[in-house]
Amino acid sequence: MSRDKMRCPNCGTKVSVRADKCPHCGYDLKNDPHHKSPSHVAPHQQSPVGKILTSVVVIVLLVGGYLWGRSYNSAANQLQRAATALAAKNGDSSRYFTTNSKVKLNQKTLQPTVTYLQNHQQVMKALKKNGTAANGLFKWVKDGKTGLFYARYRIQVKTVQPSVKTDVAGAALTVDGHKTATSTKQALTKKVGPLLPGRYTLQASAGQQQKKLTTDITTNQTYSLPLVAKTYTMTVQGNSGATVYLNGQSKGKLPQSGTMTFPNIPWHDQFTYQLKYKRSDGQELTSQTQTITHADDGKTIAAVYAGAVTTADANTLFNNLWYEAAQVVKNGTDKNHALADYFVNGQSNAYYQDLLHTLQNYQQSYSVKSLKITSDATASVPLPNDQSRVALNVYYDFTNQNQSKDKTHHLEKYYGEAVLNKVDSGYKVQTFGMTTKYFDQYSK
Repeated sequence: MSRDKMRCPNCGTKVSVRADKCPHCGYDLKNDPHHKSPSHVAPHQQSPVGKILTSVVVIVLLVGGYLWGRSYNSAANQLQRAATALAAKNGDSSRYFTTNSKVKLNQKTLQPTVTYLQNHQQVMKALKKNGTAANGLFKWVKDGKTGLFYARYRIQVKTVQPSVKTDVAGAALTVDGHKTATSTKQALTKKVGPLLPGRYTLQASAGQQQKKLTTDITTNQTYSLPLVAKTYTMTVQGNSGATVYLNGQSKGKLPQSGTMTFPNIPWHDQFTYQLKYKRSDGQELTSQTQTITHADDGKTIAAVYAGAVTTADANTLFNNLWYEAAQVVKNGTDKNHALADYFVNGQSNAYYQDLLHTLQNYQQSYSVKSLKITSDATASVPLPNDQSRVALNVYYDFTNQNQSKDKTHHLEKYYGEAVLNKVDSGYKVQTFGMTTKYFDQYSK
């Protein structure tokens, strides 16, 4: 029975030693000669051995608590908790500090840094290994105490102060939506910050024009945000009469030359070129959509139709054909029928016969010493039965004899068309003719 309980001498019920009467039978406990009041109850005395054991337990708990605290608050474990908080997308600003008094470090200002560290896990690994990372932007340093006994470690963050450059005076410059500066005629480049290193969205805006850039900012470099639209020039090449579409918008029909130049086109990140053409049999053809890049600035872009001979293959065929044509002018005859081999049905092809006759007349009528013929295919569209209609620019360069010195060379340029038949793995000429002469001139 506990020291604060006794039994009633009359009924035996357990009652408090402080009770004056038994709550069960009403017996007068106060005047009972055997009743002892609480003041007469002897206190429990701890033995010397008990006192020693109690002291040992207290010492063990104190030492164990200290050792546990020293491990928990070690530099490595504090950094590990910082990394764990980072992985949970919780920057915990109490684990960071900066010596730049102009930067208020809190959860909001730290968020760009948290995003950067989440995307660059090697930074935390470098901190664990070397105590510093990202060229000194981040350092793991002792900074005060935690509790009474342990050193506190935090990530020291070095600030950066980049610049933003634009090409319009009066442009508002913002960082993550907060206006930081305005460009002027005298200063189109403005410093922003100081900032904690991290991932930011920079923006320049003036009127309806704006330019955004989301990037990692870890240095004091200059970031360019041009507002004046970039332009470029391109020349499209295809079959005459085809409608040109740039980014899905009609820009007119190609002339007989098959080329059209578009100067100073405002640049778009996604820019496409396409031709649409109605063939003589009424079928509508659409060229393959081609994506234009900055690398195409100033270049000529040829249309490509599915099922048609490529302009590159057409050029290869005609380069070989023109070589044999020059031999006809030189020799006066198609030796071994080398030129005829490039035509469907060979020598019996009417267009071959017309070309052969023209070449022989050149030699006889103009006293030609030599002739160099070149061409470039500007367009190719598919026709039924594995045929292709090819548009060409054809150049005749004569070296004349028995002419005045200022008329040594005679240059002619024609627009021509040919129908090519697919034969086995290659092509042969079905028809060929030159419809328009662009120029005819002499030179030394």
